[in-house]
Amino acid sequence: MSELILIIVSAALVNNLVLTQLLGAAQVLVAADRFNHALSLSLLSSIVLISSTMINYLIDISILQPAGITAIRLVIFIVIIGLHVMLLEAVLRWRWHLLHRQLGLNLLLVTANTGVLGTSLLIVVGDGDLIDTLGFAVGSAAGFSLVMLMFSAMQDRVNSAAVPLPFQGAAISIISAGLMALGFMGFVGLI
Repeated sequence: MSELILIIVSAALVNNLVLTQLLGAAQVLVAADRFNHALSLSLLSSIVLISSTMINYLIDISILQPAGITAIRLVIFIVIIGLHVMLLEAVLRWRWHLLHRQLGLNLLLVTANTGVLGTSLLIVVGDGDLIDTLGFAVGSAAGFSLVMLMFSAMQDRVNSAAVPLPFQGAAISIISAGLMALGFMGFVGLI
């Protein structure tokens, strides 16, 4: 049990997808405009990240590795993620119309999230079992959501501050992301 908690904390804080491995960074920068937008996108990304990683892991160990066709792993994972997002969109459209309308193009952003694909690829390279995979996926989703929400809150403060003209826009966003990455580097000694 303590090993599972260690995996979750490590994936969320020490080996954060966005800040240390630069997976999903574009989605974090795009969603930083509004906190509500970032919240819905992080929730959707977490659902897709956890479930797609588990499905991809099971497909890899039960079909691809025994058949010796791990060379097509990337293509299979992309198809699984795309199908999973399409299924999620159909369920949202069928069950929760208002939520589906509010999310709009966020579902497309989840499909193109490199953090979801990167987590699946990082899992199959390692030698963990199903529980380790679940822990890594949950930790990665928590870390991704944490960074997205923190970055959105920081952007709200930056947008209301008096930022010098050369630093406005993308420049202050990149500087903010770099400072956040430096802050997360402090968690390296935690584990």
